[in-house]
Amino acid sequence: MHRTIFVTAIACFVLQLCCIAQVQGPAMLPAAAPAVTFRNIKLLKGMKGDQLLATMKEYDKALNVKCDFCHEIKRLANGSLSGYALDAKPMKAKAREMIRMVNSMNNSYKTLDAQATCWMCHHGHPEPEANGM
Repeated sequence: MHRTIFVTAIACFVLQLCCIAQVQGPAMLPAAAPAVTFRNIKLLKGMKGDQLLATMKEYDKALNVKCDFCHEIKRLANGSLSGYALDAKPMKAKAREMIRMVNSMNNSYKTLDAQATCWMCHHGHPEPEANGM
């Protein structure tokens, strides 16, 4: 009886891991760790690793994309991911433009109360939604 419960628990755990991997996909950001070094940071300098990762996840959510939408990600032989620092994809440059725009809006328009985000225009889509104007 105990063996059946143990085997069932292990099977549920493995199934849960498979579901998480399928939902998140292989191109998810690495977990924040003190040893992680971020390179080629141009606009989000000064953020701690966990803040940077949380910000990137917010961008993913606002545009309903994964990390590889902007980043050139490669899985290395040891299973780790590489290529986040590369500027190979044009969407990374576009993302930087959009970050500058949102920062400018937050700094220029006091009525926004520094609350402008990607979500305001994108609403979970890679391209901004038409506003009917």
